[in-house]
Amino acid sequence: MRAEWPWRRGEDRAGTPGQPGLRGEAVIGQVSLLRFVWVRSWRSQIGILALSALIFPLTYATLELPKTIINDAIGGGPGPRQIGPFTLDQLSWLLVLAGALFLCVLTANLLKWRLNVWIGETGDRLLRSLRVGFLAQILRFPAARLKRERPGDLVQRLMGEVEPLGGFMGGVIATPVFEAGLLLIYAGFVFAQSVWLGLATIAMFPLQAWLVPLLQARIVELNRLRARRARETAEFVSETVEQIGETRVNGASGWRLSEGQGKLRAIGAVREALLRRKYFIKGVNNVLNQLSPVMFYALGGWLVIDGQLEIGSLVAVVAAQREMAGPWKALLTFVQHVYDFGSRFAFASQSFADAELVADERVFGPADAGPLAGPLAGPLVLEIQEAAPGADALSLARAEFAPGSRIAVLGGSDGAAGALMAAAAGLEVPLRGEVSLGGRALESANLAALGAAVGYVGQEPAILSRTLEENLLFGLLSTGRPGQAGDVRTLRDWIDPDAGPEAAEARTALLLDLADGAGLTPDLVRLALGCRLTEEQARLFRPALLSLRGSLQDTMAEAAYRDLVEPWRIGAVNAEASILENLLFCWPDREAADEAALLASPKIARALRRTGAERFLAEIGRELATAFREVVEAAGDGAALQGLEGWRHGDLLMAAELLQRPSRADRRAFAAIGARFVPARDPLIALDMAQTERLLDLRAALRDALDEPGVHFFDTDGVDPSQSLFDGLLGGRRRRSRRVAWDRIDDAVQGALRTEGLERAIATIGLGTRGFAEALSAVARQRIGLVRALAKGPRLLVLDHVFGRAEHARLRDWMMDAAPGAIILYAAVDEAAAEDADMVIRIEATGEAAAHPASGPRRTSG
Repeated sequence: MRAEWPWRRGEDRAGTPGQPGLRGEAVIGQVSLLRFVWVRSWRSQIGILALSALIFPLTYATLELPKTIINDAIGGGPGPRQIGPFTLDQLSWLLVLAGALFLCVLTANLLKWRLNVWIGETGDRLLRSLRVGFLAQILRFPAARLKRERPGDLVQRLMGEVEPLGGFMGGVIATPVFEAGLLLIYAGFVFAQSVWLGLATIAMFPLQAWLVPLLQARIVELNRLRARRARETAEFVSETVEQIGETRVNGASGWRLSEGQGKLRAIGAVREALLRRKYFIKGVNNVLNQLSPVMFYALGGWLVIDGQLEIGSLVAVVAAQREMAGPWKALLTFVQHVYDFGSRFAFASQSFADAELVADERVFGPADAGPLAGPLAGPLVLEIQEAAPGADALSLARAEFAPGSRIAVLGGSDGAAGALMAAAAGLEVPLRGEVSLGGRALESANLAALGAAVGYVGQEPAILSRTLEENLLFGLLSTGRPGQAGDVRTLRDWIDPDAGPEAAEARTALLLDLADGAGLTPDLVRLALGCRLTEEQARLFRPALLSLRGSLQDTMAEAAYRDLVEPWRIGAVNAEASILENLLFCWPDREAADEAALLASPKIARALRRTGAERFLAEIGRELATAFREVVEAAGDGAALQGLEGWRHGDLLMAAELLQRPSRADRRAFAAIGARFVPARDPLIALDMAQTERLLDLRAALRDALDEPGVHFFDTDGVDPSQSLFDGLLGGRRRRSRRVAWDRIDDAVQGALRTEGLERAIATIGLGTRGFAEALSAVARQRIGLVRALAKGPRLLVLDHVFGRAEHARLRDWMMDAAPGAIILYAAVDEAAAEDADMVIRIEATGEAAAHPASGPRRTSG
């Protein structure tokens, strides 16, 4: 079955998202750096060597041609030269040789450029492959090690510690061959002119070849020690931050600082030792390199004086000897790097090794093939004789639960109950006991099969930095495979790369149905209302949204809503919008995320300068910066400014600093500050009557300048895709002064959407939102986790202390309908919450647990 996995075939198969490029055990503890490079890039290395071979004859020609030019074209007399069928005079022959030399130099350098680019690209692929291999190791870490490891330390090892390897690995095979080839070319040319000069040129090579590796061995040890101490220091800093409360309450800050100083001092001592060794080696090399020219010039001059060597040959030999320093130095550096980077590679590999890694086939094997694969379905068996560490002495007598059972867990500390839930979901493995589904132990089941069969919802479900729809589809990843393109840009591509529009629509419909049942639809709608519509969505929903906008504006005109919204009016300033929005009275560039991005548009910048609006913005910005400076000076370090909505502390300090160095260039900076000013949000300054009138005059001028197809002004009828859907429907902005009544507006908008039959369509837009995590409540996150778990049709659903009593009561029958035949295991907050279960697992204070039939009658759906 291994042959089915694309990253296990060929070379350089690394780096596509969701597609590991290298099996972990191919990196960890079984291969050296050179072996890794060859296995992963042998085709590229052979190509690099072949390209290197093309450079060698050109290099020799660049040595031979200058000698010929001096000895023959210049010093060979004026007689004609017969070159094949051509007869050339002295000047023509000189120009031909010079042209040939130029072509050789140009071609050789073009080939070297391509060679270096190829080496760099190969190094990047190898570094990516190495990191993917290490990431595969992390995914195979046993649960106990994952609890011990700090995420920041793993990130540093995966990214920072191996970063220098990328520049070395690409040429680890080609570099010595290429540099040695050049060295042989130069040395061969020198020997061809004079054996004695050749011997003088290479006289110091044996001494350097023996001495440099000897000195480098200590540098390798020091580099290893530096990396170890740097890692210890990083762990110390992480521990200090995590335990800052204990440190302060025990008055141990001084001790912490002293210990940190000691660790940093130890790193500094290693660095100093490294510097001394490094520059000592460099000095030795420089001295030895300079001895060769001294011997060379003395001997070469004597040979010319004695008539045994032509002056042209001596000049060419001088050039060859000078060029030899480059490849020889590169070879010595390469030897140093072999020691250094080989040590880094081994050190990094060891840090990702583990004697108890989860089997590769279990972690990465497909759900439908292999000895560990196959569906998990059938009765659930729980027996815990000795639980994993941290489970508060949990033990459970053997119990078997039939498909479709609803099982409540009562009692026990959070540690014991949580450990039981984790064991049932396959997240933890009891030290002694059995957890199986359909007769198959979860601890040995393929994770893809386990992921397809078991749904788990914890108190804080993970929220990916992707769209909300992708978060809900996360539970279907166990069934997916990358498509032929091998580039998995979205979760949809992984789950079903060949799915057509009908399948995608069916999956979206399923998510919306589940979201509605889980109570997630209002959150989807709320997120969608904060989004901008695409042009296509605006065209699609235009008739319905126009009708909805009219009814909402009628609603907002009622007494209960009259002062809640600040409407857009052409003859008035909207205090809830920025000054730039008030000036433009539109958002001309939908791609611009904020005022700064809008100001960066050449078209907008020209219009602002031409109408004088930029100067107006700069005046507002200077006035605001002056207010900021006064507050900064009053607050000392400006800490009081941190609470100002919409402004970062650093922005305010920078604004105050601008006042100390005014210049024409800073006018744009002041304009950027003024553009962000929102009258209702920023009470430090206020627009006077003259400024208001000037703003309205500038608005009219800018409207004429910007009026063109595709620009939607705020007071025009229709659907404006440049505004958020919420603002477009309201025809204005909610007033900050009435924040306590915002829920009333939200309810009115969502009620109107339901009345118009648009709630599901708008919820679909909400599925595409990003960056929504901070806008969701803890219960909404749990609803996302529940939809994610139910979307895959689990055979076992584990609810680990999620939802309150009322929420669970609302969902219990629906969950049975959403996952028919599934076993549902949930933590019950009290006896009342467990009365609808078929079975109850009671955990005593001692950690002993037993399962028995529930005492209360079970409610059925409908």
